[in-house]
Amino acid sequence: MPRWPHQPPHASAGFDARAWCDDHICVEPDVGSRLDETALALRSARVQVLGPDACNEDKFTAWFTRGKAPGLLWDLDTATVSMPADKIAKAVDRLRAMLQSGTTTRKTLNELMGSFRHVCTCVRSASAFSQRLGELCRTAGRRGSVTTTDAARDDLRWFLAILRTARLNAIPLDRFAATQPPTWYIMMDASDRGLRALWPTRREYLQVEFND
Repeated sequence: MPRWPHQPPHASAGFDARAWCDDHICVEPDVGSRLDETALALRSARVQVLGPDACNEDKFTAWFTRGKAPGLLWDLDTATVSMPADKIAKAVDRLRAMLQSGTTTRKTLNELMGSFRHVCTCVRSASAFSQRLGELCRTAGRRGSVTTTDAARDDLRWFLAILRTARLNAIPLDRFAATQPPTWYIMMDASDRGLRALWPTRREYLQVEFND
């Protein structure tokens, strides 16, 4: 909570910090000293948890009402979010390339699923069409290629149709506000070797190593 003197009463509530995948997002009103105190609180928390070298200022962005964060374009003045045109074009190119090829690799599938993450953020119903692609990605080996199944190709066609509708721009933010609170918070990260996750509520540490 803000601690500096002369803070307006209506801006004295706790900071609104969010975690988006492996990014930390702060959404705060520009009132009094609140923005400065939020920035200090975030850096202080990182240093306390990760040590004195945890803060790389090149990774921090300035406060904005219109700008880019976690790969999406945010306009807080109009309360909308959009998917950048270059990301839409990249996703379309990846979809077409996979549709033209009878086989694919885990690396290609991971790249495609990364593109789908932004699409599913803007179009919630699109997540239903990534299930079979996700299953194909999980069964693909770390080396070599895997055959693109007919079911996966159907999902590719659905995503291509979604991207062609041009409805990924100016999505109202209220679509993101009407979400159910999470039952559990699990912080996860991945590497080429496997997955690691922290489950703070249950004080558990999970680690899964990929098979060849």
